[in-house]
Amino acid sequence: ALAGLPGVHAHLLDESASPRPYPTAVVQIDEAILGRSVETLVNDLIEGEPRVAVSQNLLHARSLALYASALRPGEEELLARRLWEELRPR
Repeated sequence: ALAGLPGVHAHLLDESASPRPYPTAVVQIDEAILGRSVETLVNDLIEGEPRVAVSQNLLHARSLALYASALRPGEEELLARRLWEELRPR
C-alpha cells in the first residue's frame, strides 16, 4: 500500500534480525522528503482517526516498526490506508 510514496520505503524485517517471533514491517522515512520528523509522524498517527500506535523501537533508524501480533483480522487494510493518508504527498 505504501509502494511508490516519495521518501517511504517499507519492507518486512528479516526474521533473524527481528526481536519478536512474528512478522515485523518496517517503514523507513526520509524526513527531508516527507517534510516532517518520524516523531511528528508517530504523534500524528496516534492523534488521528482511527488512532494508530506504532513501535518506536526503530526511531534511531528514522523508521517505524509495525508488529503483526497487534492486529486483528481485517485491520491490516485499515492500517495501510491510515499510513498512506499520513505519508502521501501533500
